[in-house]
Amino acid sequence: MDNEDRERFQPLSKRREEEEYFLQSDVELVRKMRRKLDQEREAKRLSQEQELHWQRCPKCGGQMIEREENKVKIDICERCGGLFLDKGELEIILKMKDTFLDRLSRRVDSFFTRGFDIKRTD
Repeated sequence: MDNEDRERFQPLSKRREEEEYFLQSDVELVRKMRRKLDQEREAKRLSQEQELHWQRCPKCGGQMIEREENKVKIDICERCGGLFLDKGELEIILKMKDTFLDRLSRRVDSFFTRGFDIKRTD
């Protein structure tokens, strides 16, 4: 008997072991591929969600404009006028006390009076 015949007539238990090994390898490969595909889909979904909501007002969905005042970035909604701060910015404002808030209110006021052609009376 040559090698080819020996392989063909190997014991059934050894052939089962080989088949089981390759089956397990295939199952693991499919799991890895599924995991990778799921991760790619989730990343794409998050990216699309971010595009839909990026710089949008959480209250009305209007476009947000970012303004910087004394190293604090403030997001202002063009539609409803809502003011939104990023994490940590409120603490910076509170440390600056009243001067920052006075300047901020004047800037926001001038932004809206220019934007809507309203004459200021002060």
